[in-house]
Amino acid sequence: MRDPKTRSPVRFSTHLVILVILSALPFVVLSVGLSVHAALEERRQMLRDMEEASRSLQITIDRELEMAETILMVTALADSLQEAIAAGSDGPPDRKAAFHKRASQIVAGRQDMILNVVLHDSQGRQIINTLEPLDTLLPGIDSTRAPEARMLLAPDLDARTVFESVVSQRQLFITDGFFGPVAGQYLVGVLKPIERDGEVVGVLSANLRPSGLSAMLREQMTEIGYVASVVDRGGVIIARSRDEDRFIGELATEEVRSFARGAELQQIPRRATTADGVEVYGTFRRLAQAPWSIAYGAPREVVDAPIRQVVLTMGGAGSMALAIFVAASLSIGRRLARELDSLAGDAARLGRGAPLPDRVDRVREVADVRAALRSGVAALASAEERMRLAVEGSGMATWDIDMDRNEFTWAGHLPEMIGLPRDHPGPLPVDALRDRIHPDDLPALDAHVEASRREGTRFHMVYRIMRADDGALRWLESVGAHIGDGGQSRMIGVTFDVTERHRAEEQRKLLMREVDHRAKNALAVVQSIVRLTRASDPANYAAAVEGRVRALARAHDLLARDRWAGASLADVAAQELAAQIASGQATVLGPPLTLLPEAVQPVSMVLHELATNAAKYGALSVPEGHVALVWRLGAGDDPLRIEWTERGGPAVAEPTSTGFGTRLIEVTVSTQLGGSVRFDWEGAGLSCAISLPRQWVGGRAGDAAAALEGADAPEAEPAALEGARVLVVEDEGIVGAELAMSLSRAKCQPIGPFATVEAAEAALVRERPVDAAVLDISLGRTDSLPLARSLNAAGVPVVVVTGYSELPAAWADQEGVRAVVQKPIDPDELVAALGRALRQGKAA
Repeated sequence: MRDPKTRSPVRFSTHLVILVILSALPFVVLSVGLSVHAALEERRQMLRDMEEASRSLQITIDRELEMAETILMVTALADSLQEAIAAGSDGPPDRKAAFHKRASQIVAGRQDMILNVVLHDSQGRQIINTLEPLDTLLPGIDSTRAPEARMLLAPDLDARTVFESVVSQRQLFITDGFFGPVAGQYLVGVLKPIERDGEVVGVLSANLRPSGLSAMLREQMTEIGYVASVVDRGGVIIARSRDEDRFIGELATEEVRSFARGAELQQIPRRATTADGVEVYGTFRRLAQAPWSIAYGAPREVVDAPIRQVVLTMGGAGSMALAIFVAASLSIGRRLARELDSLAGDAARLGRGAPLPDRVDRVREVADVRAALRSGVAALASAEERMRLAVEGSGMATWDIDMDRNEFTWAGHLPEMIGLPRDHPGPLPVDALRDRIHPDDLPALDAHVEASRREGTRFHMVYRIMRADDGALRWLESVGAHIGDGGQSRMIGVTFDVTERHRAEEQRKLLMREVDHRAKNALAVVQSIVRLTRASDPANYAAAVEGRVRALARAHDLLARDRWAGASLADVAAQELAAQIASGQATVLGPPLTLLPEAVQPVSMVLHELATNAAKYGALSVPEGHVALVWRLGAGDDPLRIEWTERGGPAVAEPTSTGFGTRLIEVTVSTQLGGSVRFDWEGAGLSCAISLPRQWVGGRAGDAAAALEGADAPEAEPAALEGARVLVVEDEGIVGAELAMSLSRAKCQPIGPFATVEAAEAALVRERPVDAAVLDISLGRTDSLPLARSLNAAGVPVVVVTGYSELPAAWADQEGVRAVVQKPIDPDELVAALGRALRQGKAA
């Protein structure tokens, strides 16, 4: 056997062919695989569509049967019905004429589905049949016959047996298919027993056309070749989307009959065969209004066609592409091999010190290598100089440890890293460096070095050192490897000071934990608000929950604006009383001070509850009412005192029971903030005194006292939106639905909502031009800015809704954005902003 070490090397062209094959084959396989996957997904989607289509058919047939039952029950209430029953089958026609006319009108109104209405007496004799004149001698129930196919399976289920069962059970009944003697065709009947004085005196039936049911099936089906059938409880086909004349009254396949009898199928859609022998994927559903079943089938040839087409097409294309790749690589490989052969000869000449001949290279890379060979020595020297400069400029250090002599040498910034002078002489003993390493990290570092020496692998470790000058703790990162050099044992490597990076990482982890904590805490507060809020009706409940959630959002905006360092109490008060301050109904006074982040949200909720109560029942419920909010902060450890006083409102009295808002204030102040609260229900108005521990005050926000009378409040303009067409783009489904509903209530026409820019642009192509647009900035992983720009170019004003406290930089200067509405969205604020945007757009 030949030694592998002496085996002849393989030609470059052969390697190139192998490389091309290995490179191209995965792409070919991937292309085929992706195509097959896409075809399988298309097939799965077709099967899912079948499920949805069968469910739609079920709902349609159930609705039709329910309508027929309703019509029959209403008809049974007619006074003329009792008179017709009393006349009987042999009675005078004039006593039956009124009901005959009424029943005929019902048939005329639904003649596409109802063939006739029949009234039997309790013995099964026909009294009235809308297909015949009143003086016609009508056959009895015994002349009605079931389909022959079913009678072969159940000969005892004749028409007389079914009729007597309806009379005895006294319940509405939907029959299986039967052949009507007067109609001369197959029908299905909806039967209702008629009772008088506790006795069944007759049976009223509405007979449905199977052709009408078949037409309903056809209207629901758009795919060519698909078939649907309705099967009664006996397994007989009573409606079919195609070839109905051939199959109505015939037995369905055994699989469909088994499902109709109550068997549960393990896999749906499943392989099946139709009554006319077509192999299909079938779905089966039971109706709710009658013990019937619906079978819906798609030809297997149609469903499986994408798979066959992909396999044949991609298989042939992949084989052809691979053959072309191989042929091209052989041709290119031979040419490159000749170039490399000449390059090897030049390298040998350079090694002997011989001059290189002039050559004309056809491959640029070969020419570059040949030029590099000519300037090898100079290039190596230049590279060494660049390495030295790189080490000096990057702040890292390179080092070399002679393990036999226990000496440590370096280049770069290692002395500064460990607290030695920059010009400290070397080399150093290895122990001098080990003394600087933190004792807890030294064993692990020794283990890494030993493993590298023993196994010849690279080691990489981050560890702590104690500086020699001031003892400060620093983090270093070293990468090194063991090498053997002429029998000597050496370790070489590089070291970086990563202290700042380590601190940044620790800060990032701390920040992530804090963000996680605050997000979960906010969700928990919202959850508690939803669960604990009570109201007498859904509208009040929604308003209460929305108000409290918006109070949370406003507090969050304040904290986010100041990077979670806290918020000014004056800002918190202004957020909750902005409209009242602007109208002169509220006065806010107090020294400038900052609340700690943990206190901002609770205080905001307390002020929101006070303001909401005042707006509903107190001073803010009338135009002449007034609220004063005043806070004081004494010296030393004195608590923060907040006083809320209402005057000019309705007379108040202490409530007999404590509402949720009052309990929320008490629990928040006493339990969460460790303070106290006192309510004084004076006749002139409510007074509330709150005392909070000084620990929640982070400092003063300025030198001047805060006086916020007349502060700016959001402008509340009425929006003349009636008839305006407004495009709505929002990727959160429930939020988009709320936006559309709010716009509809403002009497404008919402277009959407759409979850993507693509869907919105497609709608703009289909629809008439829009008057304005409401856009969410962030749509999943995409941005709606391109859509905003195209709307601006078309002169359409845009209102932005967003959860960002500040607009992204790309949006800040975007022309055409007329207003920004923060989430959670206040419907009134949205409508007002949209109205202003429309007016500004028209003015521009």
